[in-house]
Amino acid sequence: MIEGALKADGRIAAKNAVKIRAALRELADYKQVFNAYQETHPIKTDNLAKDRARARAWAIMNMTQLRTEALASALWRTWAEAYVLGDVAAGEWIQRATELKKADDGYIDWSKWQPGDRAAALMLRRPQAFQKILDQTNTSIRGMTRTSITDIGNALADSIDLGLDAERAAVLIGRHVASPARALTIAITEQNRAISAATIARYKEAELEKMEWHVSDPCDKCAMNANVEVQIGDTFPSGATQPPAHPHCRCVLLPVIPGMNEEPSLAPTAPVITPGPTPASTGTWAKVTEQAWVDRQIAKRAQDKRFNVPFNEVQLKILRDQAKDADIYQKGPHVLRVDKNMKNPPSQQDIEQFMIHFDEVYEKLPEWRKFDPNGFERGYNLIINGEAAGNTLAYTYLGHDTIWFSIKDIKSATDAPKDWNGWFMPAANTTNENLYTVAHELGHTVDSPANFDRGKISGALKRKYPDLFSKYSKRDSEETYAEVFAQYLLGEQNAVTLAYAEKFGWNLSAKDYYEQIDKWKPNLRTNLASN
Repeated sequence: MIEGALKADGRIAAKNAVKIRAALRELADYKQVFNAYQETHPIKTDNLAKDRARARAWAIMNMTQLRTEALASALWRTWAEAYVLGDVAAGEWIQRATELKKADDGYIDWSKWQPGDRAAALMLRRPQAFQKILDQTNTSIRGMTRTSITDIGNALADSIDLGLDAERAAVLIGRHVASPARALTIAITEQNRAISAATIARYKEAELEKMEWHVSDPCDKCAMNANVEVQIGDTFPSGATQPPAHPHCRCVLLPVIPGMNEEPSLAPTAPVITPGPTPASTGTWAKVTEQAWVDRQIAKRAQDKRFNVPFNEVQLKILRDQAKDADIYQKGPHVLRVDKNMKNPPSQQDIEQFMIHFDEVYEKLPEWRKFDPNGFERGYNLIINGEAAGNTLAYTYLGHDTIWFSIKDIKSATDAPKDWNGWFMPAANTTNENLYTVAHELGHTVDSPANFDRGKISGALKRKYPDLFSKYSKRDSEETYAEVFAQYLLGEQNAVTLAYAEKFGWNLSAKDYYEQIDKWKPNLRTNLASN
């Protein structure tokens, strides 16, 4: 019933991937970027992972004006052609389901189908469902440019490691940013977004009430939704309302025609949260051997359906460097890496106290941040090194699962509380510095770029309760969120923490959160650093 449309989708995606790849090449003058980075006199070390981290940080700070016009144009064309495909395919699926015919003849010849002029016409008339996709252009491009900046940073470090000149470095960077695989993934993912929008619009137009998630080479997340019927507009067990559920997702939505099934579907329509077998609250931190670390990462890659290729030699070298240059500990799904090359490193007692602090605040996290919609516990990667600059105690990214801690912060793990004189929230004055830092950084990981209205609530509450906010929390809405979350996690109950808890679902169970709010997307990754 859907194979022909999927083949047409793949054919169109291959064509659009060429345009997207060309647009990605135009994001910047990569030779100029390489020369600008060289002017900072980057020092090559024996640890490529560290060199990459430094180059990524430089790219995030300096590459703020990418040329995205061509990318926007390519995306608009991709969405338009896919929307037409989704509309036509949905019409055929309704007809097939209504007539209960399963034969492949007598319908559209998908082998020759093309969107043709309908895509161009769509750009002019723009029905509401399609306009909503166009309205997300800036958000989509921001996500792609963040990934591009990460790729640029990695390629800068690789170019220097390989001893390339500016000309050859520009070629390498372009290959990183505009690889054929990445362009095709973008094309397939964005097409599926538009196909789903058109499909739902057609089903609503046909006055259908339900739809069914049909999987195509499903990952674990999509497998939860396989053959599940929901009311149009409701969420599926994974928490998604429509495909794509992840990059390269090719699942589609099929119509549910009243009376076509003799018995009603008994498939669940809400996620069932079942704690995984190894919660962090049990067991102890155990040191991991170098080979066990490498083997663990290789096994994780083999199980991750987002990747269909093994680690290459450069990636394996990074894994071996990580194991060689760090003491690695594991507890349940969590991993702690302690850099061996730090000057004046923290003591073993400090590190062990840090582990205790992490365990203490982790147990207080909202259940939905500890477990994904499948019921599996989500692990954190904790890294202790000497690269945090200035007075930064630790840093992470919005919604990320990796947190970097400075030597200075870890050394405070055994110190007595001190008065911060209003710099941090009141809970910091009665709490160990390291414990408070862990709580604050966990706040950033609980936060999400999907929380667009975080600024509105922080602004309103600051005007109403100015004395309840610290100086640091007034930097921006992201730091406000983390500061208030640290307060909440450490037991401070006031009008501000209660308002945030209500707004962002901190007091909800995992099941209630995924059903009621679902702003968190477990696989979401961003490169917006939050210090």
